[in-house]
Amino acid sequence: MSDQNSIVIRPYEAADLEDVIACVRALQVFESTFEPRMKDPADIGSWFVEELLAQCAAKDGVILVAADSATVIGYACVLARVICDDPDEIAYEYSYLSDLAVNPELRGQGIGSRLLQACKAYCEDHGSNCLRINVLAGNEGAARLYRKSGFKDRVIELDMMLDRHSDGP
Repeated sequence: MSDQNSIVIRPYEAADLEDVIACVRALQVFESTFEPRMKDPADIGSWFVEELLAQCAAKDGVILVAADSATVIGYACVLARVICDDPDEIAYEYSYLSDLAVNPELRGQGIGSRLLQACKAYCEDHGSNCLRINVLAGNEGAARLYRKSGFKDRVIELDMMLDRHSDGP
């Protein structure tokens, strides 16, 4: 169990890179138990964080980390200004929480809730009135956290695997 008083939520720093990659890899391992199309954790590297930082630069976002002394134990990436481009909806701006992960051994201790609240505050400070997140259907713990925090179901996306009959690759 981690001491909640020693955990700090702060913006990502370059020195956090390896710890954030470790968090992403742990999430890949967990999510691959119910979503087989997740990348191999070994394939996640600095390119992933660089992509998040590029999205942050383009959409007024931030990567926040939860740190216990010198170690990052969780992270979240939130984009404060995303424009809805669905052709059947009016144009509007919303915020999007693209990532939220806590090290597996520390889940259920309120760290995810603290990261979520920090992301919400960031978006409110940047003028947003809507925060959106996606969750894999099998990730029931995360879905519970998000609903408990005030998120409501908006869209249900369904997949159907198709039998492909082909003569070649």
